[in-house]
Amino acid sequence: MSRDIHFEKSPKDGVTVVPLGTARPKPSNLKVDVVRGPSPDIVSLEIGLLNPGDSIFLELMLVEPKDGATLPLVAETRVPGLSEPVTGKRNVRERLSNAFGPPILVLIYISFLGLLLFERKQLKRLGKPLAFAHTALGVLLLPLFPVGLLTFAISWGLAWFASIVLAK
Repeated sequence: MSRDIHFEKSPKDGVTVVPLGTARPKPSNLKVDVVRGPSPDIVSLEIGLLNPGDSIFLELMLVEPKDGATLPLVAETRVPGLSEPVTGKRNVRERLSNAFGPPILVLIYISFLGLLLFERKQLKRLGKPLAFAHTALGVLLLPLFPVGLLTFAISWGLAWFASIVLAK
């Protein structure tokens, strides 16, 4: 087996990279060994037969990072045709939640605006006085809090569901 994927930090950072726990491959029968690199800033993976759709989850920690030592780590592969490894500070659920947020926010905000404008039209037709919620400023400002809460809840829920589906 050769060292198929390795993670490293810039040597000038003087940071030690340490794997947290063991690598978690999917499927579980995939042979993966975590190997220390030639210097403390390198961690390598030795991988058995990797089929399309297989994945490996490995958490890494920076020990005593210096000022300016930041994530993500540099991940490289020496296997032809294998896509570049994904590294980052956030897990899949957080990335999905952030991706779902803006479109959900716009959709819910437009829905709230539509409801308030519909109610305003009904009140005007009946000849009833308009409350602050039905003024132009109220229509724009009042939905912000409930829209924000709903956006957070829906995007988090969708991200949670999607991360479970993607993990299978």
